[in-house]
Amino acid sequence: MFKRRARVLLGLLLAASATLLLAGFHSHYGASIRASSSSYYSDYLYGSRFRLGGGHYQVLYRPRGYGSGYYFVSTYLSGARGCGRFCYSRGNTHYHHASCGHFRGYASRYGYGVNQLIGSYGPRR
Repeated sequence: MFKRRARVLLGLLLAASATLLLAGFHSHYGASIRASSSSYYSDYLYGSRFRLGGGHYQVLYRPRGYGSGYYFVSTYLSGARGCGRFCYSRGNTHYHHASCGHFRGYASRYGYGVNQLIGSYGPRR
């Protein structure tokens, strides 16, 4: 009885860890993650998350439409003077375009360039 229960628990643990591991690789290599019914987010390619200063960021790529290009998404760095015309907020989430002067200045304070962050953490297209 104990061996069977241990075997089932081990199988569940392996399945859960494999799912989480594959989900991490899947999002890092640029798979398009589709939101439930919203077509607004369906065309983004998602890169990996990284820490810069006091907040966590993620690089997104929007291949077509108005404001296409790379975005840095965070709940930490809100919009301010110096943001470009493609920067916007949805709820508590802030989207900074790669051309945003506000985000460029913030990244440069920590010794990073926007292109360096895109090359390291951006989605693989």
